Amino acid sequence: MQCTFTIFMGAADEKKAPLALNAAADATRFFAATLASRLLQFAYFLVVMRMLSADDRGRYSGTLTLASIAAVVMSLGFEAILVRRIGRDPAAASRVLSAALAVKSLLGLGVFLVMAGIGGLAWWPDAKAPLLALFGFSVFLESLLACYLSFFQARGAFHFNNHIMVWGSLATLAGGVVVAWVGGSVVGFAGVVAGVQFLRLAAGAFLAREEGARGQRPDRREMVTLWRESLPIGLMNFLGLLFVWEDTLVLWFAAGDAALGDYAPVRSLAGHAGLIPIALRTVVFPLFITAAVSEGGALSRLYGRGLQVLLAAALPIAVLGSVFAEPLVRLFFGSTADSLVLPMRILPWMVPFSFLQSLCSWYFYARGKERCLLVPQAALVAVFAAALWFAVERGGRAGACWATLIGTAVNFLVFVPLVLKSEPVAFIRWLWKPLASAAIASATLLLPIPWWVCAAFHVAFYAVLLRVLGVFGNRELRAVMGGVLWWRKA
Repeated sequence: MQCTFTIFMGAADEKKAPLALNAAADATRFFAATLASRLLQFAYFLVVMRMLSADDRGRYSGTLTLASIAAVVMSLGFEAILVRRIGRDPAAASRVLSAALAVKSLLGLGVFLVMAGIGGLAWWPDAKAPLLALFGFSVFLESLLACYLSFFQARGAFHFNNHIMVWGSLATLAGGVVVAWVGGSVVGFAGVVAGVQFLRLAAGAFLAREEGARGQRPDRREMVTLWRESLPIGLMNFLGLLFVWEDTLVLWFAAGDAALGDYAPVRSLAGHAGLIPIALRTVVFPLFITAAVSEGGALSRLYGRGLQVLLAAALPIAVLGSVFAEPLVRLFFGSTADSLVLPMRILPWMVPFSFLQSLCSWYFYARGKERCLLVPQAALVAVFAAALWFAVERGGRAGACWATLIGTAVNFLVFVPLVLKSEPVAFIRWLWKPLASAAIASATLLLPIPWWVCAAFHVAFYAVLLRVLGVFGNRELRAVMGGVLWWRKA
């Protein structure tokens, strides 16, 4: 495991290079599959948003946010604990997996029943009353599937995760097109998501047996251990997700379905950019665990390199999303969605801060110090909620946009001192090259050419600058292309 992050950190040990390049290629294949899956999900998202009125967009987005929060409650932070425990004791993989499935089944069923009851009481006899129950059932199934995906991750069997993600997303898109074709409602779209999640769970269970998971009776002692170890991470994940979606909830409750419908599509669009840290985390988190017990500053270098890679990926999203807000809104949401231009100008700038903040949790989870994040995150959630409510009351959607951007930046900056207290990470050293590249490449945005040509030229010039400044080298680029195009086998 030690050699697998040499390519990520730019190590020059040629003896380790073949294994490192194979690891990079395997990681890139997983990222390519995640990208394909997210693009299919994004296509499904566009199908839904184009089909609905502003009121229904708000209802659908708000309900989906509640379901996302419920999903974190169901997950309990088990994903990180499963990877950590199986990585430390591979022989216990089947025992840990069966215990996790048992605990999640009990908790998930309770959360699903609560969600179904809330949906029925709040919206009955509206025809959309089953919406929350369907989303609740979907996240219940997804929480069980996450156990299998973590099992595959811990064993390095990323190809199983790839197939489940891509084929599931393709089936979701196909089902959404059918619902749109027959003129279905938001309930029909939610039903598609629930049906596909059931198929993905069945595939995960089958593939886990192929990978060697033995069905066995859940061990009560293991269940208690998993619960105790995962609870701090689960609580931290819950607070983190609550922080991420507070703007959606506050705008929904304070201004109603229509106001949220003119904000949530762009907010979700920015959220789809999260595929980059999610994919990177799946591959790199086991390396953080290894580096945490290594000497010689391995974790500090890995953390810094993660900052550099994530910022390099986030800056073009922020710059292009904001500068070309108007044509992008027309492209994604149609010519009648002018109300979404304002959020599109502001919200993409939250992506760099969001990407960088994600690394903080990886660092503390790997070192087993997740408890030190709980108090600061809880305080941020409370302060951010109050600030959002004030901003929405005074400025509506615009107030929500600016408050969300400022809050996301603060959420990253608050945790920087906690990291520096434990690890001597040279933030300036790792971040200046992507920032300088983006600043220089921004000059291309002044060219008098069509916007889409200008955007493509900007990205190409930015990539060249990253290469010139040494952010990415030839070995990394060859490994990445090999992973995407399947030149290499891990």
